Amino acid sequence: MSALPFLVHSIDDMNKLMSIVRPLAERDFAKKGVTALGWFAYPPQVFWFRGNVSNLADVKNRKIRVTSAEQGEVIKSFGGTPVQLGSADVPAALERGIVDGILTASAGGILAWKELLKSSYGMGVNYPVGFIIVNTERFKKLPSELQTKMREMVTKTMADQTAELQREDIELRKKFGAEGITMYDAKAEEMTQAESAMKPYWDTWAKARGPEAVKVLEEVRKALGR
Repeated sequence: MSALPFLVHSIDDMNKLMSIVRPLAERDFAKKGVTALGWFAYPPQVFWFRGNVSNLADVKNRKIRVTSAEQGEVIKSFGGTPVQLGSADVPAALERGIVDGILTASAGGILAWKELLKSSYGMGVNYPVGFIIVNTERFKKLPSELQTKMREMVTKTMADQTAELQREDIELRKKFGAEGITMYDAKAEEMTQAESAMKPYWDTWAKARGPEAVKVLEEVRKALGR
């Protein structure tokens, strides 16, 4: 659910969302014989462009590389064309103009692609989440004290990892800005516009996944005040 565009605005929001979603994720992992020990959040996915793009309106008529169907809905909603590419194909696509821009975090692939980029529009579309998982059968064979210690260690380490990724993301934006990529911040009114535009999609997304998803989305939106 953290993939939904503009539903989550911060790590604090992610913590609220995951307090609701994590038990369901753990249940679904368990059905596959897997135990989820913890989770971490990646930095927000923002826009990076070959040209100089400073606002949401300029997404129109541009081809943007996305990594999920949910991100693709954002691009389509604002008049652009979403393009799904593997990471290995991104440099050539940027160089040849197959795509005009990409969505990713500063702490993502930008280190390898920065020479091909001219600007970044820092509107956070979503915060991807990752889980630390183990085989349930093997995990249960461990002494209970060790299981407890592993859970505690993962909880702390993943919280530290989340914080470190956010810190690194901020520092890298400063670094890339100093190296020549023009950085633009999203205006508050543009964030409001983007969130309002995507709210109907949140409902469509949830309904397509069944009554439980609809109920969970309602709980998450209440917790986040959206």
